[in-house]
Amino acid sequence: MNELQRLKETRATLLAANKEIMSRAQARPEGERDLTGEENAKVDANFAEFDKLGKKIETLERMSALERAEEQLNEVTRRSAPPRAGSVLDRAQPASVSEAVRAWMLRGHGVTHEQVLNASNAGVDVNSAAITIRFSADGVVGAYSGDPTANGGPVRRDLATTTGTSAMVQWKEFTTAYDKALQFRGRALNLVTRIRTTTGVDLPVPKVDDTANRGRWLAEGGSTTNNDPTLASVTLKAFKASSDKVPISIEALQDDQVSMNMLLPMILGERIGGLFNLAATRGAGTTEPTGIITEATASGVVIAGTNASPTYSWDNFLDLKYSVDPAYREAPAEKRGFMMSDTVFGKLRKLKDGNSRYFADPFQSGPGTIDGDPIFLNNDVLATGVNAKVAAYGDYSRYFWRDVMEVTFYRLDQVAILDGKIVFLAFARADGRLINTAAVKTLANPAS
Repeated sequence: MNELQRLKETRATLLAANKEIMSRAQARPEGERDLTGEENAKVDANFAEFDKLGKKIETLERMSALERAEEQLNEVTRRSAPPRAGSVLDRAQPASVSEAVRAWMLRGHGVTHEQVLNASNAGVDVNSAAITIRFSADGVVGAYSGDPTANGGPVRRDLATTTGTSAMVQWKEFTTAYDKALQFRGRALNLVTRIRTTTGVDLPVPKVDDTANRGRWLAEGGSTTNNDPTLASVTLKAFKASSDKVPISIEALQDDQVSMNMLLPMILGERIGGLFNLAATRGAGTTEPTGIITEATASGVVIAGTNASPTYSWDNFLDLKYSVDPAYREAPAEKRGFMMSDTVFGKLRKLKDGNSRYFADPFQSGPGTIDGDPIFLNNDVLATGVNAKVAAYGDYSRYFWRDVMEVTFYRLDQVAILDGKIVFLAFARADGRLINTAAVKTLANPAS
């Protein structure tokens, strides 16, 4: 039995144990059904271990997915590896695009004649200042560089924006590795409305909240009445995000067993994704996107107690939900619900009624629901702090996130060459605004 399966079975055993404790309590005579102190302690300990194992399982599943992806790419690389040094490779032989990309990455660092010829067959000039790479679920599936009208192919353009040893790579389609990493770290963006534009000029978006207005009944021959909606607009800009430099050793790039065409976009995707998620959650809006929590309306619901020792109650979350207009509470389930950190969720899950019974379904795997609405975990929501907004509820589709064109990748040859490394760097441009601030409301921590 592998470790992942063992953890899942242990987790199931903990749930079964808690169910058995509660079932025995319910079978006792009326008035004796409350859990004893010992039973409460056991149930709490089981749930604490249950949550701890859940985090371990999530980490192992992620590692397993990455290992499977790397194995698949290694197999693709093995099957499409270039011929041995000294052998003949002519244009009649199929070109290996993955190897062509590796040759471009390694330009000037041990690239063989056969690799250069293979790259040429694949449409890649290893000395070019820029190339465009296309990806699919199997890794790199296409690349080109050079004259935009060469060989009667599709219209192509030189993507270089700088001279010298810096080179830019612009991916026309996101890699599977990059996109998956971006989604894993940028889960808040899975809830919002995303739009893509080809330029970064200011984009005005109409803003209206007409939920307070109603039509009216008219008598025969009666006149209509003007009742203008409150119209405004917000402007989506194009803030530039950086992955920071990613130095890769020349040995790693030369190593046939390292699929950098998979690992590099994964690294960059996690960095950009984490930055996007933080900005979409609580960005300040001056030099970065404005976050959902930042612009959401305060519900007026404040947690009792102090910041050092807050007293959460189930009613806090119900009051938060019903502070939002019903028009937004009817949004699709995948776009509406509660958003909070894992820390706050852990406290919520332990809340009990007067009979020591958990409000949350103790046998529900995963975040579950509150009053029928899903819980979205987002660790970029604050968990503590005076007056901190520690939870939100509403319709997140009213938050618009703008992606400007594609992600741009740079290769910097000389920055770390004395250390035997080549530096890669990614830039992306984006912005986000909550179009209807009343569509999402927040729950506040104590004021002292």
